[in-house]
Amino acid sequence: MNDNIQLRDAANTELTYAKAIINLILDSGFIDNENTLNTLAVALLSVIRAHESLIKINLGK
Repeated sequence: MNDNIQLRDAANTELTYAKAIINLILDSGFIDNENTLNTLAVALLSVIRAHESLIKINLGK
């Protein structure tokens, strides 16, 4: 049970990072450059890590 809480918290943290990164890009107005693409890649990796944590929770059931 404690592992599930830690995995859930990890997923929430990663999704918070991704949301902050995406909001930063949208607020900056710079959409079409290489740095933006690299930053979006980091956000996507955070979403993937969150998804992996959620999969571990589901497999534990």
